[in-house]
Amino acid sequence: MEKSALRIIVLDDDPFLGKLVHSFLQKTGFTNSILVDDESECIRLAESHYNLVILDYDLKTLKGLEVMSQIQANKSNSSFIFFSGQQSPYVRSQIFAAGALTYIQKDGSNSFIELGQALSEYVTNWCEKDHCVPVDLSDFRSRLNRA
Repeated sequence: MEKSALRIIVLDDDPFLGKLVHSFLQKTGFTNSILVDDESECIRLAESHYNLVILDYDLKTLKGLEVMSQIQANKSNSSFIFFSGQQSPYVRSQIFAAGALTYIQKDGSNSFIELGQALSEYVTNWCEKDHCVPVDLSDFRSRLNRA
């Protein structure tokens, strides 16, 4: 799958950071991405065959884990990357236990490098011609840690 074919939703409660993530995606070739500012819109859109959702942990009305859970309950095949400022090991363990691909802490330019690596790993190893195959989370994380 080409980067431009990967359908990505970005949801962040901070409009500036959301735009920054979306701009980063556009500049790195992920041109089929959208930025949403509402949890219910994200949940609704994820049902429309979006491959990946990049979520913040703290949102306006729900937590990112609640949004993820609702998307999963709707039988969506979306995968999830959390991009958040949360530093708590407990929060990180909850995110991984829920089935997110990875957690990237927002802490400057290195976080965008990590996001780029996670996206490259996802496209290179888990996406085939027209669809993404189910992700083996432990293998994904070990490959990502070696990158």
